[in-house]
Amino acid sequence: MTSFIIYVLACVGAHRLWNFESVFQGARNYLLRFPYLKPLTCQACNAFWVALTLALCTLTPASYLLLQTLAAYAIVRGVLWVYQMASHSESWLRIRAIPGQMPPAVLPAVSRGNMANPPAAPAGGCTSCEAKKAQRIAQQADMQQYARRVVLLTTLADFNPSYSLTSVILDQARMLARDPSWLVQVWVNEHANLSLLPTDLPKNVEVRSIVPQVAWRPDVIDPVASSLLQTRIRSKLIELGNATVISHDLLFVSSYTTFAAAIHVIGNTKGFAWLHVAHSAVGPRPEQSSQAVISRTNLPPGHKLLCLNESLVDDMAAYYATSTDNIMVCPNPRDVTTFGSFDPKAAQLVRDHRLDEADVVQIFPLSVPRMEAKGIFTVIDILGRVVTDQHQTVRLVLVTAHANGAREQLALSQLREYAVRAGLPADSLVITREDFPDTAAYGLSQGAVKDLFSVSNLFIFPTISEASSLVLTEAALAGCLLVTNQSVPALATIVPDDCVITRLFGSERQPRTDPVNTQEIAFTIWDRLTASPANMGKRHVLRTANYRTVGARLQAIVSALQPQ
Repeated sequence: MTSFIIYVLACVGAHRLWNFESVFQGARNYLLRFPYLKPLTCQACNAFWVALTLALCTLTPASYLLLQTLAAYAIVRGVLWVYQMASHSESWLRIRAIPGQMPPAVLPAVSRGNMANPPAAPAGGCTSCEAKKAQRIAQQADMQQYARRVVLLTTLADFNPSYSLTSVILDQARMLARDPSWLVQVWVNEHANLSLLPTDLPKNVEVRSIVPQVAWRPDVIDPVASSLLQTRIRSKLIELGNATVISHDLLFVSSYTTFAAAIHVIGNTKGFAWLHVAHSAVGPRPEQSSQAVISRTNLPPGHKLLCLNESLVDDMAAYYATSTDNIMVCPNPRDVTTFGSFDPKAAQLVRDHRLDEADVVQIFPLSVPRMEAKGIFTVIDILGRVVTDQHQTVRLVLVTAHANGAREQLALSQLREYAVRAGLPADSLVITREDFPDTAAYGLSQGAVKDLFSVSNLFIFPTISEASSLVLTEAALAGCLLVTNQSVPALATIVPDDCVITRLFGSERQPRTDPVNTQEIAFTIWDRLTASPANMGKRHVLRTANYRTVGARLQAIVSALQPQ
């Protein structure tokens, strides 16, 4: 056992002697002239050669004296190092950036010259290590180019979409990443299975398997695991640089008290702001006073809480024994375009034209050569009245097919001009052929149409001839308020007249000669829509739970937490 200890100390001493003592500086510089010998001058690589060489020395008794000498050198150097650190603790703390000190992004310039008797700087490095170092420097430079960095700190072990917290965390990442100057990192379990991670995350969202795996035991702090968490999380934060950390349930759930204890220790590291989310309503403040309970029911100095509902602010303040000034409010989002497998084209239409914010939305799939027969001009007249008389925002989305000919393009251009004259603002008429020219011939997919119907609430259908209308069936399945043509009996066989608003628009056999009272129909439509709690509730949620609305609130909160 003694021989083994001497051998280990000899390896340490030889490694220190070769790499840092100036007496060997000339030899190291000479070896650097030969690329194939560079591993002998690389600290990361020459440790192996030192160990191998000294292992051969143990085979002869004469060489054992050399091992003892090197071991003694290691001990003497270790004692001197401790003395130097104790004598220059302030400089050493700044160099190492331990808790309480600034991370690299704001770290003051400190050189090794602040230390007494500084060793010679090591020179060189093998090609592999130099490449890794260059890659690491490039990655750090890439992270520092972002105006703001945010870490979502979680214990996720996979991204199974059936777990609601998974979608909430991904929603937060997507919302914050809407600003391309922000870098968002999602930190998950070090052994996390990323096979179900969505492939459509923004480029400035990174998922990193960093968080050590810790046993979950209610209100029990594992000091060894807590120390591991402190070391790992602190080092990764310092590597990242100034950032805002949003933890999810780590300062709330009793099973995470080891995490909470670690956060209390590293939470005062300068250069980082902390925001803690509790994903459930808090109860009464626990009466127990154990260290574990204290760690999850008390807010570290300078940290803030993210409350998901305004009605819970006072309860949360009481639970954490803190002021309401330390509580920010931002609800969970549920953006319709990410709720399930939303078609990408449909999602772009919703976002670009703000279909989720309009009061009245109609989706109308049609073949452009048959626009007039489908009654599209009457639809525009009625919706124009909804805008001018009822003062509501409207979106009419024409999902156009067979629109690839010059005649059809001219017809759509003339339709736009007609819509403006009818009182429908230019941004209220959406023509899919214009957004996606590649769909001019065949229109959007069925999945895209279905997704668009999910944000609509009205379907006016003054068609003059139908056999078995698919689009009416689809609109009914989407729960839209239906306005049908009583002059076409085939429509009533799909949806009975007592389930719809029905008017005589005329038919192919019996054309209507007098003008349609579009003002009366517009009034009836808006009256029915406002009388429907289901419709009003849906429009409210579409407006308030989308990424734009909730994301703006969350970004404002994070922006206000300027890391100190």
